Amino acid sequence: MNSNRQYVEAQRQMSSLITFKKRAIRMAHDFGIADSTPLIELLDSQIADLSEELARYQQLNHFCTAKFPVLENISSLPRSLIEARIALLLSQTDLANQVGLKAQHIQRYEKCGYDSIALAKAIEIGTILQQQLSRRNEWISQRDGKDEHERRA
Repeated sequence: MNSNRQYVEAQRQMSSLITFKKRAIRMAHDFGIADSTPLIELLDSQIADLSEELARYQQLNHFCTAKFPVLENISSLPRSLIEARIALLLSQTDLANQVGLKAQHIQRYEKCGYDSIALAKAIEIGTILQQQLSRRNEWISQRDGKDEHERRA
C-alpha cells in the first residue's frame, strides 16, 4: 500500500470482504450447507492480510509517535523507501518534486519495487528521505526529552 488512494480502496475492499463473509455464513446456514469452513477460512485469511496492511499504513501515517529506521538491510531498500515517504506524509508527487522527477516515475518505481531505478537515483531518494527522517527523529527526541523533563519537574 503506497498511497492514500490505495489505502481508501483497501478500506473499501475490507468492508466488502466482511460483508461477503457475513452473507456467506448466512447463506450456508439458510441452504443447509454443512461445511462452509474452507470458504470462511479463505475470507478470514484475506481479511487478516488486508487488516495488517491497513494497520501498517496507519502506523506509518502516525509516524510522529515513534522513531523510524530507514534501512534494515539492502533487500529491504524498496520497502524502506516507500515506508519512509509515507511516514513523512509525503505524496509521490511531493517526493518527485524534491528529486526532480515526474510523479509518474515515483509511482512506477514504487509499483515495481524500485527494480528499474538507477543506483544513483535510489541513493539520492534515500538520502533525501534519510535527512528528513533524521530531522523528524531529532524533533521527536527533543519533544520526548522535554515531556520527560516536565513530568519530573
